[in-house]
Amino acid sequence: RHRPLVTLSEEAVRVLEAYPWPGNVRELENTIQRATVLATSEVLLPKDIPLGEPGVVSMSSDILPPAAITVDAALDFLAARAAEVAPDGLLPWVQNELVKRITTDVPDPAAAAALLGLSRPALKKLLSAPPGG
Repeated sequence: RHRPLVTLSEEAVRVLEAYPWPGNVRELENTIQRATVLATSEVLLPKDIPLGEPGVVSMSSDILPPAAITVDAALDFLAARAAEVAPDGLLPWVQNELVKRITTDVPDPAAAAALLGLSRPALKKLLSAPPGG
């Protein structure tokens, strides 16, 4: 139901610290989130960190340049690994993860609900429901 815990190798931390982060904290956050979603092991290595500079990121057996990792690529990856990522069903897992992500990034319940296209009571119901339920 939940993503496995992913940690950063010391080398990956050094790569992250050395990068100038032109997009500031939001870019760092998005980079870590993307790397975590696309992780193929429990430890992220420098090659797993999709930075905005030349290089490659491994997605299963496919090699993509960082700019090519789009929502479509992430969805393709999830669809191909649905049973592994969410053995109890991909749609409930994606819904749960998206609601958690939005409510973390947007702490105002009314704004979070609006972003998700829900009423506040519907969002509250989703937050109180058991995962996948």
